[in-house]
Amino acid sequence: MIGQRLVRQVCVSCQTNYEPPPDLLREFFVRPPEGLVFTKGAGCGECNFGGYRGRTTMVELWTPDDEDVLLITKNASFDQIRMSARRTTLSMSDTMRGALEQGRTNLEELIRVMPASTIADFRQRQMLAPAAKRA
Repeated sequence: MIGQRLVRQVCVSCQTNYEPPPDLLREFFVRPPEGLVFTKGAGCGECNFGGYRGRTTMVELWTPDDEDVLLITKNASFDQIRMSARRTTLSMSDTMRGALEQGRTNLEELIRVMPASTIADFRQRQMLAPAAKRA
């Protein structure tokens, strides 16, 4: 099963580093990650002065394994299936983190497009993840 959202990409022609507002950082992170460089588009002729050019996908992919299928066939509770599925799911939170680390999108665009539950999941996962670094 796959789910996706399209988010605008930061324009590579006018991409600049910036520091997001503290309230926006708190939406996504308990503590701002060290080494993560945030980007935004300044606006140029290439992006029609909007700061974004093109779109990219934030994807969630669940590939049920035998344990997941067994729970489904036994009519297990939704919570049991959800907990089992977390092991075999590439979450949208993981995709969001990658897009931020690569400078493809920014927090403003993610909060505009992503469901609140996905942002809450992202925030929870960041408490468990190592500090992000951009190459």
